[in-house]
Amino acid sequence: MKKIALIILAVSLLVMTACNKTETDEPLQDSQKNTVTESVWVNWTEDEKIYDKCLNYDTLVISSVRHLPVYLLSSTADVKHFIRDFSDNLTLSQGTDSFTEVMAKYDDAFFKDNSIMMAYVTAGSGSLRFGVDCVVFEGTYVCMNVIQTNSPEIGTCDMAGWLVMSAVSKSSLKGYETFDAVMVQQPLSQ
Repeated sequence: MKKIALIILAVSLLVMTACNKTETDEPLQDSQKNTVTESVWVNWTEDEKIYDKCLNYDTLVISSVRHLPVYLLSSTADVKHFIRDFSDNLTLSQGTDSFTEVMAKYDDAFFKDNSIMMAYVTAGSGSLRFGVDCVVFEGTYVCMNVIQTNSPEIGTCDMAGWLVMSAVSKSSLKGYETFDAVMVQQPLSQ
């Protein structure tokens, strides 16, 4: 029992302190510190495809850390594949600021030097909003820390799903092999 408590404590400390660590020689871009590139409502789904096709499916287990499905889009072709793969499960092209509208801003020139790291966040209310606190670079591990950005006094009783996205330079991603996203309770970048 003590070993389990120590492991949980160690993981918690790693997550809480990791935002200030980087293995790259380049300065962090704003999007890597605490700027949300985009947050887009895409509706809620319980289809297993959302988990099967993510980069961190092996971490999506019940634990004290809420891991979120994470995806990396590195080209306009990746965007098209994502839309093709998930358009039956997620609301990608409806409404103002839909996923397809937002992604239309990112062309081949953008993807020449950058990637979009995305996390799928589910919520028990459509009133909740989410953003990126920071993107952590540790060893061969890249983790997007996601936070809830509002605290409504009254919320709706619907299920909601969001794609929270951050631009990350491709040069910053060189040498990293493991991608993850976690929900954190408090902003860690302060």
